[in-house]
Formats: sequence, C-alpha cells, structure tokens
Amino acid sequence: MIPAVNGQRWTEALSIIDNPCRKRYSCPMPINVNLTPELEGLIREKRAAKLAQLRHDIQDGLHSGPARSWNVAEMKREGRRKLATRAASGRK
Repeated sequence: MIPAVNGQRWTEALSIIDNPCRKRYSCPMPINVNLTPELEGLIREKRAAKLAQLRHDIQDGLHSGPARSWNVAEMKREGRRKLATRAASGRK
C-alpha cells in the first residue's frame, strides 16, 4: 500500500509539487498556437490599431490643457444629475 501524506496519495502530493495551481485555483498556462499567415496578419493589424488609438488618446489628453484639481463630491453630483436627466428623457 502506498503511504499517504496529509491525506493524499503520493502521486497527488507529487503532482501538487509539479503543478502548484492544481486543486487550489486555476492559473493560466501558456499555450503555443500556430496561426495561419492571414490570421497572424489580422492580429498584428488589430494590435497596431489599438496601439495607434492609445497613442492618439494620450496625445488628446496631453493637448487638452493643464491638469486641474477636482472635487469628488462635485463630480458625483454632476454624474447623478446627468443620470437623472438621462432617465427623465427615457434614454439608457
């Protein structure tokens, strides 16, 4: 008979050492996938478009003027006012 460690068989105990994610939580494991050249090109285009949009957004922020202080309570009031106006007009 195989002895148990903390109520587990040796094979289970060793697999926990080998893979610490097992039985505790799921953790993402890297996966290597071969893509067709067309799919790889599509992914590269989407990534480039997202990066271009991020750069554009950063520039918009930089050109929007100097930073200014803000008040949390005032921001909440304004947000609630906008929500109330939107709800009154029937928009979501």
